Amino acid sequence: MELSEVLVTDDYYDRGCDVVEAWYAEQLEADKRRLGVYCKKCGSRDYDRRWDEQIGYVYKCKKCGDEFAL
Repeated sequence: MELSEVLVTDDYYDRGCDVVEAWYAEQLEADKRRLGVYCKKCGSRDYDRRWDEQIGYVYKCKKCGDEFAL
């Protein structure tokens, strides 16, 4: 977890918010790349995806055939 504090004068409040929002969006994108979808059984990132109304996305590994959901 990372905690930062940004102090700005009232004149720069909107700009400070923009900077924090941009930083947060970059952090989310980096987490998504780092934590991406992969087969829990063999570690492969090569999979097919289908939609299931009750579960959501179901993934099937092309390497070992294991099916998994997130």
